[in-house]
Amino acid sequence: MHYQRIEQMLGDLQLENANSAEIAKLLNEAASGKATLLDEATQASVTLTGGDIAVLVRNHKQAYVIQQCLQQRGINSVQQGRENVFGSTEALMLERVLKAIAEPDNTMAMTAALATDLWAYDASSLYALQQDEAAWTAQFELFYDLHQVWLRSGFMRAFRQLLNHISGQQQLLSLPVGERKLTNLLHLAELVQAQSTQQDGGMSSILQWFASRIQSIDPNDETGQLRLESDEQLVHILSLIHI
Repeated sequence: MHYQRIEQMLGDLQLENANSAEIAKLLNEAASGKATLLDEATQASVTLTGGDIAVLVRNHKQAYVIQQCLQQRGINSVQQGRENVFGSTEALMLERVLKAIAEPDNTMAMTAALATDLWAYDASSLYALQQDEAAWTAQFELFYDLHQVWLRSGFMRAFRQLLNHISGQQQLLSLPVGERKLTNLLHLAELVQAQSTQQDGGMSSILQWFASRIQSIDPNDETGQLRLESDEQLVHILSLIHI
């Protein structure tokens, strides 16, 4: 079974390399005016763009493969389909941040949050931070303040204050596929806010709800379906199922 999976992965890689090479060829021809489409409304020729191209794949794994192949050729793309935002790495990131805000005196929770892409502390920089008493105390104070803001003014106010304080949007956008990461994070924050207004429970109930959504992802949940991260003319990757 292990060898069969490796062969399947290699087969997907070879296939998607070929597909991405063909897409690159088409877009290069479009750049030189050799690849056009007919506008049915005006009967005029229009230049082909990435937004006119869609790739249908079996699942998220294959979508990831072709997205990487396209990226290696300098072609931006976006995944669409039944992929759920609660299955993203940003969901795990926000879960850590929520726990750190809910438990501002929990050193392990805060350390886990600081290791996410929002701060991007690695082991050595975390150790250095811990050795700086003033800087380490400032982190505790930040999460304590966010805890109080959430209690007084709701989750979204605390979330926005956090992003502003640490320049979170700029931090994510500086990373590879940063726009995708930011889109997912903002989407998740909206879902947390919506849930918090629908129930009278406090932070602990929000954490329980969020954890349950991560653990039991419903691919048919429209509210969690991934959103487009940009209005740019990106190649669309459409996945049939979420596995």
